[in-house]
Amino acid sequence: AITDVEIIGIEKSKLESVLNKAVDITSKFYKRLFLLETTRLKACNINFSNADTFISLLKTKNEELNIANKKLNELVNIRNQFLGMAAHDIRSPLNIISGNLDIFMALSATKIDNAQLKTLNDIKEEIFFITNLINRLLDVSKIQSSEMKVDLEEANLIDVIRVSFNNFSMLADKREIKFDLNIKDERIPIVRIDRNKIIEIMNNIYSNALKYSNIKTKVTTI
Repeated sequence: AITDVEIIGIEKSKLESVLNKAVDITSKFYKRLFLLETTRLKACNINFSNADTFISLLKTKNEELNIANKKLNELVNIRNQFLGMAAHDIRSPLNIISGNLDIFMALSATKIDNAQLKTLNDIKEEIFFITNLINRLLDVSKIQSSEMKVDLEEANLIDVIRVSFNNFSMLADKREIKFDLNIKDERIPIVRIDRNKIIEIMNNIYSNALKYSNIKTKVTTI
């Protein structure tokens, strides 16, 4: 008969055998991995004779990568600054053109025919869309350069939405699209918001609604 001591000895022997096999497999795996990595590095014309040389090489490449990333970030900042300056320089004359166009249309309201009025309204509409596009471009450059600021103030959100709604509802009427604002004031409390940012957001929403809506359809804000 086999004693308990002998059974324990057999199980211990089996366990040691399994552990030895595991160590052997692991050792072979890492040797194979090291060989593959060495082959890959040699294919890239990177040679090393020992671990210290390899570590030194990695440090050098890491430093070169950090320098390249720093230069890239500097170029991105320069690009964003340029976009911001360009957007400002383009937006200023557009505002002047739009203001003078409003004055001209007001003074000439009784002296121009419907065809001329339509042409002037088309010009005003295009100026509005270009200005909106420039504002979005300017915001993107500010976000990427970490210069986006939020000016919070207490305001009635419905009144802010109406600013954008009124501008686009006039454009929608010319395209035979019905814009409807169906929001009850008592449902929305006074909130702290960035008024200009909310107007820009609503401008983008209404611009897309106007762009992708078919003629004789209705767009409702609820």
